[in-house]
Amino acid sequence: MDMIASYHMVNIETISHLLALDGYDLAEEIQDTISNTSLHTVSIDKNWDGLHFLLTEKSVATPLKDNKLSEAVMGAHFFSEGEENDFITFLLFDEIKEIVTAMTAIKKEKLKKSFSPELFSKSKIYPDIWLTRKKEDLFDNLYKKGFKPLLQFYRKALRKRKCVIITILS
Repeated sequence: MDMIASYHMVNIETISHLLALDGYDLAEEIQDTISNTSLHTVSIDKNWDGLHFLLTEKSVATPLKDNKLSEAVMGAHFFSEGEENDFITFLLFDEIKEIVTAMTAIKKEKLKKSFSPELFSKSKIYPDIWLTRKKEDLFDNLYKKGFKPLLQFYRKALRKRKCVIITILS
């Protein structure tokens, strides 16, 4: 089953409302919120673990506290402790500027030079495609369908003064 990462711009009132809920009510309200077609949303499809590894040299299985590149992909805060099946986090507006700054400092050529499909495969980075395609195609997919749209999304969130809900759902 594929795990797809999506990023949703919301206002601080939405985050506050969701934080006041728990259990079934929280799950239902999050689903209603992210289903709202008027929200600005971007999906990086299955590129989340690969992009995280490309930017941090760590799988998402290895939490990185206070790492803005990690937070760009995975968020900084969970809505509730012990979320089991789905991964749902958020970022507050104040955190977005640092994420944009960190992502803007990334140089494509440096990323490309460090990209190693063999290391991705050895590190069991999701999805298990790293030895099945051309290196250049894999990198281009991570960069063009992961990094670039995510950076554009965060820049827009910064301009609009929005928070972000991050979901990785099957």
